[in-house]
Amino acid sequence: MKLFRRLYFSFWLRSGLLMFVLLPCFHGLASADVFKGRVLDARTRQPLADVLLDIQAKLDICTINMTCLSDSSGRFHTTELMESRVDITFSLIGYHSRTKHYSSVKTGDTIDVGDIELRPSDVWLNEAVVKARAKRFVMRGDTVVFNPEAFQLKDGARLEELIRRLPGVSLTDGALFWQNRPVRFLMNGAQPLSNDLLLSKIPAEAVENVKAYEETTELTERTGRNDGKSAPVLDITIKESWLDKWYGDVRAQAYAKPHYEAELNAHRLSTYTPVMAFGRVSDNDSRYTQKTFGNSSAQMGDYYKQQMAVFGMKRGKPSHVSKRENLWNLSAGINHNDALGESVSHAAYFMPGTASSFTTAEKKHYTHQLGIPLDFFADYHLDSLHTIKARIGLLLEKKRRDDTENRTTYTDNPFETPTATLLNSGDIASVGETKTFSADASVSLTRFIAKGQFVADASVGLTTAETDYHSLGRYAYSTPGAALRQADKQYLRSPHRDVNAAASITFKRWLASNVMLNTGYRFKFNHARREDERYRWELSSLSPAADAYRLGWLPDAAAMSSARDVPNSFYRNTDIAAHTASAGLTLNFGKLMFDPRLSLSHQHERMSYRRGQLDTLAHRNVWLPAPEVEMTWKPSSRTSFRWNAEYRRSLPDLLATLAYTDDTQPLYVVEGNPLLRASGAFSTNAVFSMMMPRGSQALSFKLGYVKRFNPIVDILRYDSKTGVYRVHQENFRDGEEWLGMVKYDRSLGDHFRLLNDFNASHRRDYGVLPFVDDDPVLRIARQRLFTFTESPSLQFDKESWTAALTGKWIYRHAHNSENTPIDIRTHTYSLKLEGAYSPDAWELDASVLFRGNCGYLADEMNRPQTLVDISISRKVLKNKGKLTLTVSDLFDQENNYWAEITATSRTDTWLSNFNRYVSLTFTYRFDAKGNKK
Repeated sequence: MKLFRRLYFSFWLRSGLLMFVLLPCFHGLASADVFKGRVLDARTRQPLADVLLDIQAKLDICTINMTCLSDSSGRFHTTELMESRVDITFSLIGYHSRTKHYSSVKTGDTIDVGDIELRPSDVWLNEAVVKARAKRFVMRGDTVVFNPEAFQLKDGARLEELIRRLPGVSLTDGALFWQNRPVRFLMNGAQPLSNDLLLSKIPAEAVENVKAYEETTELTERTGRNDGKSAPVLDITIKESWLDKWYGDVRAQAYAKPHYEAELNAHRLSTYTPVMAFGRVSDNDSRYTQKTFGNSSAQMGDYYKQQMAVFGMKRGKPSHVSKRENLWNLSAGINHNDALGESVSHAAYFMPGTASSFTTAEKKHYTHQLGIPLDFFADYHLDSLHTIKARIGLLLEKKRRDDTENRTTYTDNPFETPTATLLNSGDIASVGETKTFSADASVSLTRFIAKGQFVADASVGLTTAETDYHSLGRYAYSTPGAALRQADKQYLRSPHRDVNAAASITFKRWLASNVMLNTGYRFKFNHARREDERYRWELSSLSPAADAYRLGWLPDAAAMSSARDVPNSFYRNTDIAAHTASAGLTLNFGKLMFDPRLSLSHQHERMSYRRGQLDTLAHRNVWLPAPEVEMTWKPSSRTSFRWNAEYRRSLPDLLATLAYTDDTQPLYVVEGNPLLRASGAFSTNAVFSMMMPRGSQALSFKLGYVKRFNPIVDILRYDSKTGVYRVHQENFRDGEEWLGMVKYDRSLGDHFRLLNDFNASHRRDYGVLPFVDDDPVLRIARQRLFTFTESPSLQFDKESWTAALTGKWIYRHAHNSENTPIDIRTHTYSLKLEGAYSPDAWELDASVLFRGNCGYLADEMNRPQTLVDISISRKVLKNKGKLTLTVSDLFDQENNYWAEITATSRTDTWLSNFNRYVSLTFTYRFDAKGNKK
């Protein structure tokens, strides 16, 4: 036994001396049982995905071999290792292998070994380019890497054109989606200054590749455990020689009609120090409503005159204590616009039996608006454990709006039934001016702990506004026995103020290797005060009549005090305090992940309200549960399945639960309902997505279901003598909706692309047909609405030729169970052929759109249309400038319209629009040219 102890002591003594001698020889030696880091390209400093880590853990009695791969962001995380010497060899096709030496000690720690750089092998790179030249994308683990050179784009094409052609990318309501999920853009792994300018102004040839992957949270990066909060990202790699240069254009457009547009877009492309400048003056049918960092929105339809300027800058740098950047950005601008628009609507309100009233409305409006926005954002890593984010937003705005409306009500559709009787008509003119100031600020502090994080948030906001409103109304009742004519003048002064504040704390921690706890608490407070002082005169009581009929004119003080509209003047002071506690678990089983959550809110509302004879102090205390569960299954890097289900309750406005009456619109009187209560909705969605390299295919399915509990519907009471409606809200029978969607995208050879988008939905709702006069019978209307949309597209690209053939068919069938003859079937169909030919310096673009409708109330909406647009361009000034002659809507047939169908009514509406025009446009691009590498 003594001999054994002596040998044992001698062994460890010699081993210890040997390790002491050799310890300085091991470069990069670290002690831990888990290692993590990131693999980068030594030339471009870009992350490398699918790098093979060959791990050898050398123990005294054996050697253990294991492997792992880096993820889409180049990060790796080893499994727990026994006490041993660890050799890790990093290898990837096209790069020189590299071996690093470490030691593993069972301390329970995770050591970040930092960035591992691999040098590219030129021989392998050249061979890889040749072999992959025809492929639009390749799979690297869980990352889809798109090759821009495989997409045949025109010379000078912008990044936006490339992004829209990527398989799996779709455009929905003006936003880009990746596999049916909103996508976030990164440039060289960093947040760009402006998504809009990055996509619309950067040349596509400046892009080395585009990587699509799921971006994990910083918590996942630090702990090496997936918390399930990933989001889709398109990471655009810009060639290094194209960075830190200016890109953009100057554009001037003149129309044959007295309209114009001039615009400046400039963007200094940089990973950490970008600058944005934008200016616009225009008189046409489009305008920007907002333009800031990472956010831009536009509006079309009316005639706009706009003068706008925005300047922004970002400053960022890599953090020394985190893999992410420290940054701040600032944008400020001024926006002035005038808008002029018209609309016409036809509405049928279903009555018991086969009857229905019919209302037409013609509206015109003019809006003058001036806004000055300011936005600041900062994101800093204070040290290795603390991160702070802050935002400040300011807005000064002045707005004036003039409206006119002509409304008539008939016993039936006068366009189909000549004998329909006119019940009433109304002409209303109004002008309102509002001055608004709003400010908001928020700050968030994150502290990372051993296996989790702690986040504290706080925000505060203030909005003050004051409105002056004048209106003139003339109303005529055609039914004998009723007052024949009524004319009044109204004035409203309405100051209001909103103050809101919120604070929250959240805590996340991994309880085990695959179980994470999520808890949180949030307090939110809102104070709103509004005072409406309304005055009302019968025009016959005012003199002189000429001034009384002028908008903006007010009588003397004596007439003002005697004309106060007490029943419709009110004072409202509301305080809302909400406390929300939440708890959830994240269960990570590798390819399968569950995320159940439950939040419970207690909301207390207090409202002081005075209106006419009503003077009350209302209270409401309510509990709002919100359960939710989400599941993600990724059987492979090419396929994913996501399912989620949630339940939400929503409260009606507390004012709607009071017994009040608002007859400021004599033809449509609004009442409150003290019995109104909360409504709820349960929804669930399942989405399956697949990427297939063969044929560059992308396929996705979506199935959804929504159940509405105690939905709030409008209850109408109709006076057949005057045509006046009185409306209040009630909770009614539950409704439901089924939704389905299939999207398919694939390449047919090198030059053709096939896309198809199919959507179908079936909705069942309940309503109440209007009560006519004193009829007490409740008539329930059940509506089933089926909607079917099919949209195939075939695209062609080859050298200087591009073409696309796109079709769309929308079928809607609405059946009303109570009013049996109401069986509405509408069809909307379109077929569009567009093409472009660009030989050398010339470019010819043409499109022919044939579209039409069936089943609408107005004959104008049922007429087929043929819309033809033609443009011809010539490049000048060494291809930096371009002259374009455009003819739009050659046959002057374009109309904008839509329809809305409910259980108790249907409404068809169409707007005025910027019809046929001829324009000449000059565009000069000041793109800096980088090397092709």
